[in-house]
Amino acid sequence: MRFAFLPRVRLLIALSTLPAIGLAGQGTDSFIPKKAYPGARSRPAAKPPSTQATHRARAPQGTNIVLNGGFETNGGVGTNVFTDWTVENLFGGTGDWLVQTGVASPLNGFPVDPPPEGTFAAMTDQGGPGTHVIHQVLAVPAAGVILTCQVYVNNQAGVYFNPGSLDFNVGPNQHTRIDVMDPAAPIDDVGAGVLLNVFITNPGDPVVIPYTVVTADLTPFGGTNVRLRVAEVDNQLFMNVGVDDCSTADVPVELMGFSVE
Repeated sequence: MRFAFLPRVRLLIALSTLPAIGLAGQGTDSFIPKKAYPGARSRPAAKPPSTQATHRARAPQGTNIVLNGGFETNGGVGTNVFTDWTVENLFGGTGDWLVQTGVASPLNGFPVDPPPEGTFAAMTDQGGPGTHVIHQVLAVPAAGVILTCQVYVNNQAGVYFNPGSLDFNVGPNQHTRIDVMDPAAPIDDVGAGVLLNVFITNPGDPVVIPYTVVTADLTPFGGTNVRLRVAEVDNQLFMNVGVDDCSTADVPVELMGFSVE
């Protein structure tokens, strides 16, 4: 699904040096939320997305162009420091992408699925509305590769809203997406700068999605640089989005020899 870019001015700032408590609107005036979310709702049972690609046997593919795709090299649980990744948050919101381990969300301690690979995952957590992006530029080899990631969602709002913007100030807005982007495009672009949408939540999708493998064929971008972006926006209620095991080194065996559209 594609959306026309809304020509609004948005300011995104990198927050890799700020403590996680400040990003929750408790440590810096810049991140005091316009409204705080009430207490957490009970967690519904996990359901697969309508376009589920479940855990599968995997076969070697070649060079891994994703650096630290398992998020194992980081600044410690609860920080927003991930080696080789850049974290950005829309100014005026709360929350962040944080280092997560175990079965609790990194800020609020909500029940979540554990990282599917290794010890750590990157996960969003918040105390109120916000927009959160984690991204990395990939150098795609001329022959192309297939990208795989695992993504998890726990949306306590019970419904998704997708107004075609990553700005949490725009209407009801509660969704997450993974994109392959033009590195020159604005980091919050959802229009022409998106070369390939890999994953997106839409109204009617399950509000809890267990860690699920998503794939993207990067062959059309062979010999160029692209940006892998994972974005989450919430202004309804808490939403934990986890990402882990991003790699081009192996691929589900049934996808070998096939393009992933």
